[in-house]
Amino acid sequence: MVEHDARGAFGLVINRLYGTGPLKELVRGFGFESDRAEGDISMRYGGPVERGQVFVLHSSDYEIPGTIKINSDLSITNQDMVIEDMAEGEGPKQRMVVLGYAGWGAGQLDSEIARGDWTSMSADKDLVFLEDIEAIWTRARARAGVPL
Repeated sequence: MVEHDARGAFGLVINRLYGTGPLKELVRGFGFESDRAEGDISMRYGGPVERGQVFVLHSSDYEIPGTIKINSDLSITNQDMVIEDMAEGEGPKQRMVVLGYAGWGAGQLDSEIARGDWTSMSADKDLVFLEDIEAIWTRARARAGVPL
């Protein structure tokens, strides 16, 4: 969950992988060229709303105008500059590229929580940035005390 207030809620799904590919190709897709872009980057499904919108969920060691600080360890940026900085080796140390988001209208998520549809826990960067998608879900359930 990135934001949750009286106006509604905004969050990201992080345990659904679209695929993995070269960082150089991602950067090129944003109209940048970089000889320094190395390695692969995974793209995650962030939710059903605006699936063409790109967000980078990342460690809080990186911040530019427009970055939203989730907590002391996690931030989110949806500015193209973060992609360019990642290609140049100047981006966040830990990062996840996410397409789309999950959103709720005013009071909608509150009603779902009251019905018992959701269990919450504080965000943990060690959990968020796990490469093993199944481990994210398993560890989150265990940490929240949710039985199978």
